[in-house]
Order: sequence, then structure tokens, then C-alpha cells
Amino acid sequence: MNPIEPLKVDLPLSTTAAPKTVASTCAAQSSVIKQAPGYATTPAVQAAVGDMDTAVTALQATVGKLDNLDAERSALITTRTAQVSTLRLKHDNVATALNTASNNDPQAVQAWVGKTKSRAKPTPVTTSTNPPDGAQLAIVKSSHGSVKASCTPEAGALSYLFQQGGDPAHPETWPAPFVARGHTFKVHNQPIGQPIYMRIAIVRRGSVQSQWTPVLQIVVR
Repeated sequence: MNPIEPLKVDLPLSTTAAPKTVASTCAAQSSVIKQAPGYATTPAVQAAVGDMDTAVTALQATVGKLDNLDAERSALITTRTAQVSTLRLKHDNVATALNTASNNDPQAVQAWVGKTKSRAKPTPVTTSTNPPDGAQLAIVKSSHGSVKASCTPEAGALSYLFQQGGDPAHPETWPAPFVARGHTFKVHNQPIGQPIYMRIAIVRRGSVQSQWTPVLQIVVR
């Protein structure tokens, strides 16, 4: 005769749930248990639930810190990108100041840093307004929730414009684009499963801005 399996309380907790879900599930179950008629007179249950509440509080605190770190990291990456652009401009200003002070005197030019810059053939000024070639979005596998936008680099490009928005049907309503010196741009900490919409343009020599590429789309994974 097979033994009768004892009845058990249904207290589910998925083994694949995210940490935040684990904490919220346990907190909700604790609240329900504390309302049960037998809770006030069952010390063993009170002790077990109390231990679980302590663990919930600890996990929630850690999850909150990680969320803050993710937000801080995203903000720092944005700040870093802006600071790199600023420093490059300041570097260009130093070169301009040195060249102005040298007044095209070869000896004065060489006296500053010991060498002169070879004269390169100027890139011809273009009037083309064609959008950049090779525009695409790609998942950055080495960085969770990151997407890279890129296009084919052009020798005559002064800067590259990367614009992101939420309504693919109306890109004219999107926020101002990010201005980059390089032909690639990354966005980080995007929610998994969220579609990303972007488009790219180039500012060419002669301050000619190209047309925008068609709206590019990719789903974060």
C-alpha cells in the first residue's frame, strides 16, 4: 500500500525569476502569511517568516544599489563621451594657438614640439547631400543591453550625427542628435526586448549636412 503524500502549502518561487522578482514574490507571500489566523500562535512560522523578511530586505537593498550603479554607469558613459569631444576641441584649439603664434615660420613651428606637421592634400569640398553608406545597428554581445550604430567612414566627414527616438513614423519629433567625430556610436543599458530606432547623417567639408538615412531598427537582446 502506497503511503499517502502529505498536503503541502503552495508557496511557489520560480528558479529562473530575476532577483527583483524573487524579492517581491517573497515579500508578497510574507504579507499573506502574516494575515493567516494561525500566524500569531505559531512561533516556528513567525521565526521562519522573520528570517525570510530579513533576507528580502538585504536582497532589495543590493538590487537597488545595482540599479543605481547601472544608472550611474550610463550617465558616466554619456559624460565621458562628451568630455572626450570637449578635450578634442581643446586640443584643436592648442594646435591653432601654436600655429598662429608661429606665423608660418618653419623654425618657430619646430621649436614648439620638435617637429612640423606634413602638409596633406586637402580633402575636396563636397556638395553631396547623400546619406551615409553602410548604416546599420548591431547588438554589442560583450556589453549587456548595448547597441552600436555605425556607417561607412568618409574622409571628408567633419562629424557624424546619431539620432534616437521612440516613434519611427515621425523622426522629425526626435530629440537633438548626438554629434560624434567617429562613424560609430553606442547606447548602453537598454531594456531587453525593447526596439531601438536610430538614423544617421554626416556633416561633410563645407558644413554640408547629408540627408538622414532611413530609420534603422533593432530589438535589444
